[in-house]
Amino acid sequence: MQQVAQSTGVEVLKRPEELATDTATVWAVTRHAVQWLGEQENWHADVAVLLQPTTPFRRGTHIDDTVQLLLDSGSESAMTVREVDYPPVWMMKIGSDAKLSHLIESDQVYTRRQDTPRTYQPAGMVYVIRPKILLDVKMLPGKDTRWVPVPFEESINIDEMWQYHLAQSIWKDKGHPQ
Repeated sequence: MQQVAQSTGVEVLKRPEELATDTATVWAVTRHAVQWLGEQENWHADVAVLLQPTTPFRRGTHIDDTVQLLLDSGSESAMTVREVDYPPVWMMKIGSDAKLSHLIESDQVYTRRQDTPRTYQPAGMVYVIRPKILLDVKMLPGKDTRWVPVPFEESINIDEMWQYHLAQSIWKDKGHPQ
């Protein structure tokens, strides 16, 4: 991949070995890139923008809106989110005794989806964070994270083959060639 990128004129930042593993976190890699640019290129970012390659329907407006939200709000981070398709208050876990129990313990009983609290999950499309926060972040949201909502169809995150097929179907339905 490095050779392909370089053949198109892209400058490649090589990760240290400990960050070129399956267990390296995206935040450790981002932190390294920001620190490297500061130390090697004397280039200091006001914000860091993380764009994961697994979200093929991300558009420039998603990036612009998320960056602008961070700048306008003065927050420490901002990210794209989408509404979950199943209420977390109905999710379960299996205990060590092999019994099912609710993942979220609550005195409130919800019998209709419409009555459950609106909840969101990361869309995986755009993460914007201030470098000073990047030093300690392990995951978002942090203490002051703002959010940009995106529709499910735009936030397909391809981690599994079925998600790839879903993205192909959505792409085709939008009138694009295969």
